[in-house]
Amino acid sequence: MNHLLGNNSFSAYFEQWMCHLEEIDRYKDFCDEDAKIRGWRQLRMQLMCEVEPNLTRESEEYKHILLPSNFSYELPEFPLAISVRYRIVTACYDALFEKVASYVEQQLMESGYGPPPVPYAFVLFGSGGRREMLPWSDQDHGLIWQIVKEESERLVVERYFLRWGNEMVSALRAIGFMPCSGKVLASEALWRGSLEDWQMRAEQWMSIADWEHIRYFSIALDMRTVYGEVSLEAEWREYVRQFRASSIAAEASQTAMVRNQQHRKLAHNAFGQLIKERTHPYAGQVDMKYRIYVPIVQLIRTTSWMVDDIAHPLSTKERMEGILSTWSDGEERQTIRKLYAYWDDVMAVRWICGAELLDGVWNGTGMIDPDQLHELQKLALRRSSQSIEKWSKVLNRRCERG
Repeated sequence: MNHLLGNNSFSAYFEQWMCHLEEIDRYKDFCDEDAKIRGWRQLRMQLMCEVEPNLTRESEEYKHILLPSNFSYELPEFPLAISVRYRIVTACYDALFEKVASYVEQQLMESGYGPPPVPYAFVLFGSGGRREMLPWSDQDHGLIWQIVKEESERLVVERYFLRWGNEMVSALRAIGFMPCSGKVLASEALWRGSLEDWQMRAEQWMSIADWEHIRYFSIALDMRTVYGEVSLEAEWREYVRQFRASSIAAEASQTAMVRNQQHRKLAHNAFGQLIKERTHPYAGQVDMKYRIYVPIVQLIRTTSWMVDDIAHPLSTKERMEGILSTWSDGEERQTIRKLYAYWDDVMAVRWICGAELLDGVWNGTGMIDPDQLHELQKLALRRSSQSIEKWSKVLNRRCERG
């Protein structure tokens, strides 16, 4: 029964969200374009408040300023499953990004750049690419467009999408999405280009196979199209798969990916206790993001690459399911099964880490006070941390054996 209620909650909320987006689309008929940005910002703020985030005192005051009565919508009183919450955020933000991308196209048209010169795709990376966005997640995105042969035409295309990327970052920043601190953004040359550019980058990253380039390649594996030509992303994935199957560089990249995921913060000490931060302002809290969540994402993504399961953009949970369906029975498989069994608990704790309001923009802390957690949640984190260590050793042994 709860599962059915959760599905109904998702459908009802998403339908209401789409109605609000359509209402904001009509703003141009009555007022200036900036009203769209304000409307989208208000709508995003409402989502953040309604899916029960652990907001700071400053944000409690801030939300009363931003939320107008005409955006009111109440979620059901019964608790939403964590998977439903992530589904709501993913679907709502995907729809929002589509609207903002269309808005950027229109802005460029009105600025004299004309329509898009070639078919293209606006893609998400990071948690957005994996369908694991939190309400306060930051910007992680890029662009991929159709191959252009003529040099003169290529310059026009590159000039257009440079402006497109800058406009998108600016619009999302105005809506309240913090730009990625690592600059994984469509405004950066590294994260936009033609299909041919992306193919050459993948080859280069896998061939060099040092820490930095393998990090770029790992990020790219989370690519997911939210606006434009999905076929461009699919072509890139197929090219990478074929290169992996035919090149010795793929073996080197596999070893490098395993090596890269060793660079992480440990989550538990020798006594099995969760490690707490020692420095201000998070002293006494657990770094949920970089001690638990990110290491699991990296391990599963690396293993997915090793078993050649990269044909489609997948969430971490879906990747685990794919690995379990192909990996032979045994002690190794049981370790993945444990990570899979505790994944929803990990994602629930990640959710309640909450966010801070910094200079008018939301920023996730990734930190959690362990006193907020009940014993079963603490147990899930400890067991997940132990499984991370065990699975890291499994991957190391496989690389050593070749």
